[in-house]
Amino acid sequence: MVIHRYSASQVITTALDPFDDVIEWIKGFRSVDYLTEVIRRRHPKVGAVAPPVEERIAAAASHISTALDYVAQAREGPESVAFLPLYYAFLDLAKVYILLGPLADRLPAERTHGVSYDPTGNHGDLLDETINIWDQGAIPLFYRTVTNLPMPRGPVTLADVYPYILSIGAEYEMASGRGVRRQPVYIEITRAGGQDVVRCHLLTNDRPVEGMNALQDLPILDGFTQDPSEPAAFSSGPLAGNAASDVDAVLRRYLIHTVGPIDDYYDVTPIYTPIGPITWLPFEEMPILLAFFHLGSVARYNPEYLQGMARSKYWPMLLVLRRQATFRFLCLFWNFMMQESYYLVRR
Repeated sequence: MVIHRYSASQVITTALDPFDDVIEWIKGFRSVDYLTEVIRRRHPKVGAVAPPVEERIAAAASHISTALDYVAQAREGPESVAFLPLYYAFLDLAKVYILLGPLADRLPAERTHGVSYDPTGNHGDLLDETINIWDQGAIPLFYRTVTNLPMPRGPVTLADVYPYILSIGAEYEMASGRGVRRQPVYIEITRAGGQDVVRCHLLTNDRPVEGMNALQDLPILDGFTQDPSEPAAFSSGPLAGNAASDVDAVLRRYLIHTVGPIDDYYDVTPIYTPIGPITWLPFEEMPILLAFFHLGSVARYNPEYLQGMARSKYWPMLLVLRRQATFRFLCLFWNFMMQESYYLVRR
């Protein structure tokens, strides 16, 4: 059985624009009855701990509605400042993850960003720009909600952010001359020694990363061992059972990145995982959120630098980021809400 980020997956085809479709899907959450049904059915643990489920649903509805308004504003307004409303859209959606997770009671005290950007001083190459992660705030809380680990405090350079945004991989390589930090993998549940295990196969259809040590540089392999008979295969310890929670106990599923089906029969889904070394775990949503935090901060505080970026080699990449990463974040949010890996493709 092939493993995706969520235990179930399906492909949805559309004759229209997938971007518009996913927005319409999320607009459906403006129906409180529908949102309540989805949360109670797809997130059954929400009602088990404080705050009360009704309170969480009301807060989630507000954040989703506001996020949709920010996305509409960004799509209808000038492209050069669209990054700011899009950042706030993603931040609102990230807070829904928190509201439906085990740390919801901490959100009222940690609504601020939890990340900062210093607009003073000299600002040169985009990838040399730095943001700072703090102990508290919505973004570190979002990170902990997804990974169950604290986000390391300290500076993060954008050279450690953009290589993990899968939806602009080609544009990043063209602009920077650097390779993306992703490893194609095939992950499955298989039998070994009479027990079920998770096995991760490293594929070679991308350019190999020179000098990579898989067990050190692929954080998804934490707790795995190399198969002595197959150097490109790594196995987990035995699974306790076949439930999704049993897989989650041995595999960091949030480090599975996907780009959707690519063949005529929609049965081949490229799966990637981020390559380190890096101090934080770049699940798909986080590098997008950090990149837009930085760009939104530049738009607010340093328009001179924003105009400089518009003249730089990175501007075509950033224009693609504005659309492609927005579509991807919205798809990731939908998948989270449904707890299922959906692949929305145009037929």
